[in-house]
Amino acid sequence: MDKPLRVLFATPEAIPFAKTGGLADVAGALPNFLRALGCEIKLVMPYYRMVKKSGFPIQSLGEEIEVSLGNEIIKADLYQGQMDQGIPVYFIGREEFFDREYLYGTPKGDYFDNAERFIFFSKAALLLCQHMEFSPDIIHHHE
Repeated sequence: MDKPLRVLFATPEAIPFAKTGGLADVAGALPNFLRALGCEIKLVMPYYRMVKKSGFPIQSLGEEIEVSLGNEIIKADLYQGQMDQGIPVYFIGREEFFDREYLYGTPKGDYFDNAERFIFFSKAALLLCQHMEFSPDIIHHHE
């Protein structure tokens, strides 16, 4: 029997956990369809304040990974929840980047450090794969 296609979804938002627009709808729905086709799916997204307050069962893995960002090594906490059909969702936690009222900015404009925040997230998503010994065939990275 062939091994299932392994797909990592790395996204800044996905329903039902965090949503600002249509991206969350796609990132929340497409993994379920691919799972139904036999793919092995894992989703990773930031551990926002909105996610913490969502009421979904999310647990700390009690682990962290070290992410290089410029000349610094910044630690990220790891959390896990799940979507429909048992799809695992991993959350990258770093309070200074993601514990904010809004996802990308305030009504006055974007956060000044969005580039740094999402470079950190992108690198952390790849390191998480190494940490879990998950070697995706496809990385579906959004925005």
